[in-house]
Amino acid sequence: MSLRQAVLRADIAVAGSSGRALAAAQTLVADREWLLAMWLPLVLELVDARYRSNAGTARKLSELIERCCSFLEAHGKRFLNDIDADTFAEWYWAPSRDHRTGRLRPVAPPTARNRRWAASVLLAALSELGAPIDIADLAGLSITAADAGPRTLLRDDVQWGQIETHASPGVLESRRSLMVAFSRAGGSAPQIAIVAAADIDLDEGAVTLCGRNGLRVNPLDEWSLSTVRRYLRFRPPATLAEPLCVGPGIAADRAVHVVSVRLRGALRDAGLGGIRGITPSSIRLTAARAVLDRDGLEAAARFLGATSLDRTAASLGYDWAGRYGR
Repeated sequence: MSLRQAVLRADIAVAGSSGRALAAAQTLVADREWLLAMWLPLVLELVDARYRSNAGTARKLSELIERCCSFLEAHGKRFLNDIDADTFAEWYWAPSRDHRTGRLRPVAPPTARNRRWAASVLLAALSELGAPIDIADLAGLSITAADAGPRTLLRDDVQWGQIETHASPGVLESRRSLMVAFSRAGGSAPQIAIVAAADIDLDEGAVTLCGRNGLRVNPLDEWSLSTVRRYLRFRPPATLAEPLCVGPGIAADRAVHVVSVRLRGALRDAGLGGIRGITPSSIRLTAARAVLDRDGLEAAARFLGATSLDRTAASLGYDWAGRYGR
């Protein structure tokens, strides 16, 4: 660390506010200082101020931003005007080292998404500080699970039967069995977490799911419809607007976590938890693959609420390009 960097860090530590970081940034702009390492302490102070109410998030984000800057510098991007989208994208998917074995391993989509999030925060902070950098499109496109290639699907009716048998841990239908039913209807964890009785049409055998791309109405298969009917008969909700799968008043991120954990528990109890690659998303994607085989790729994309046919095909292991000679 240079003497000037140390002085900047000391000034910020004393002030302990984003206001001081903004003032220090003005000095860097006036001095035409474009070295990324000189801006990093100010970015970290701004991040700390923004996420002070959640110390864990602030710490993780700061660590990722520092790793990002180290990666940029190691690849010759020492100055602000050197930074480009390609280098960011390379960092998102750069292999990580297993701390137990010391071996390099491929990066999973959640890790790549976290890295992109950190890069976006870094760029936004630089922009807010007045750094001379055009942040438009530098962070790149959003990252989805499909970007990592096909997911592992359930292989046969036997595995479906195992899930049906073990969907509810008790005799009566439970919230967990509802989660399995809505997952078989194409719902993701965030979508399942907000399904209410008002979203279900028992006469039509359908559920309305709300995703990033709007509302869609998906059919409930025979088992799922029967499960939902029994649940509503024996455990009617207090109101039509009350979420069915999680308790009222649970924060959105916590609700999504609950759904994911319960679905994973259903897979474990069905004897599928130890199969490599089988995750909660395998349930909805296996159902989507059946839609693809029956009605085509566009129907499968609509079932999943996806806008990209390429990503839908990739997640379902469907060679769209080879089939149509693209």
